[in-house]
Amino acid sequence: MTRSADPPHEPMPEDFGFRAQSGQQNAEYGQYLNRLGQCIVAGITGLPLRYVRPLWLPRPGRQPALTTNWCGVGYGLVENELNPVRLHMSCKPYETVARHEILRFSTVFYGSDAMGNASKLRDELVADVNLLALKRMGFTYRDSSPVTPAPDLVNQVWVERADFSFTVRRHTRRAYTQDDYKGAKIALFSQTISLQECASERTDYGSSSPQRCGKCHGSI
Repeated sequence: MTRSADPPHEPMPEDFGFRAQSGQQNAEYGQYLNRLGQCIVAGITGLPLRYVRPLWLPRPGRQPALTTNWCGVGYGLVENELNPVRLHMSCKPYETVARHEILRFSTVFYGSDAMGNASKLRDELVADVNLLALKRMGFTYRDSSPVTPAPDLVNQVWVERADFSFTVRRHTRRAYTQDDYKGAKIALFSQTISLQECASERTDYGSSSPQRCGKCHGSI
């Protein structure tokens, strides 16, 4: 009797050495961005935070009355600007990847003063005091769209609506665990190279510029 061969092992991410980001920085990432958008809109327009709601929720809940001024906000675009920078520190068990990220927040204003609130957000978003507030959040203002009137027909009643979007830029850093090769030896063209302890190297895509570790001043 011939025994059938065992089925091949189902590939797993760890079989290839992929590493997830260390820590809890990825937890509720989308909810965090939506909350920042709510803070921006509520802080500039003066609308109560309970009337500045996230867009595109699985269960949006009951909408406010037709005469109530309120707003929906959500991020609809995430782009990468330039190339990421990788920072290696052998004196620390992780690698840091830094990049600039571009976010576009979309807002939809409802109520009798929908156009007024959208225009207020557009104009006051670039006021010095609000640019400083954005900076405290880790954002820099980039650009914005025109305010677009877009009335909605709800239950045979026309409801005032105005759409507006704005774009911000921010710097992000993510840490990834890496193997410790301290004291390892590498054969390269019949030569032996010993990696020095606490060596560091900063590498941009397309270029390389070694740096010394700020802790021990070692270099590769």
